[in-house]
Amino acid sequence: MSSTAEPEKDRMPSIGEVVKAQRQSYRIIGIIGEGGYGTVFEGIDNDRHVAIKAEKYTKSMLHVEVSAMKAAAKMHAEHICELIDYRFISFTRY
Repeated sequence: MSSTAEPEKDRMPSIGEVVKAQRQSYRIIGIIGEGGYGTVFEGIDNDRHVAIKAEKYTKSMLHVEVSAMKAAAKMHAEHICELIDYRFISFTRY
C-alpha cells in the first residue's frame, strides 16, 4: 500500500473558538481569507475586530512577519497594519 505524503499540517482554530495570545484572548468569528500558507480569521476582543493569521504548516515563517511589523511600527509605516498581539504555540501559529 503506497500513499503520497502531504506536508505536516497543524490544527487550525475553528469559528467560535477562543484563542489566547500574549496580551489578550480573541474569539474567532469568521474567515477573512485563505492562502497557500494559512488562513486569516476575523476575531473579536471586546468590541474591537481584529485579523488573526494562523499558518497551516509546522515550518513557520510568521516570526519573519512579526519582526517586519514591529520594525514598521517603529518607523510609523502607513501601509502596514498595526501588530496588536501575537503568540507562537506548538500546535498552531497565530
